[in-house]
Amino acid sequence: MRRTLGYLDGIGAALGGLALAVLVWVDLRGGDIAAMYAELRGAVPTITRLVLHPAWRLGVPAVVLVALVLAHVRGRHRLAVIAVGLAATALAITTYAALYYPLWALAGNITG
Repeated sequence: MRRTLGYLDGIGAALGGLALAVLVWVDLRGGDIAAMYAELRGAVPTITRLVLHPAWRLGVPAVVLVALVLAHVRGRHRLAVIAVGLAATALAITTYAALYYPLWALAGNITG
């Protein structure tokens, strides 16, 4: 028997969809940002190098999409979709912050 969808499923799907949009945006803009960091010729933190790697930029959105679909289709527990949505949101926030961390660190060194 198939379980009925509730408002938590909708919230989880919305969070997961927004997180997926951020991760796809990072994938599309990641090459430009990597080129910019290469021009700066400074040391890029390990976490930033990780999120700029093509395996991360392509793999993480794919994993999030598959997890959302599986949680919706096969999730037997009513919190499955929202748990995946929250995890995807945390992953997207971490990815975005790691991507821009070197720029934020540089901004503190700019003086007028």
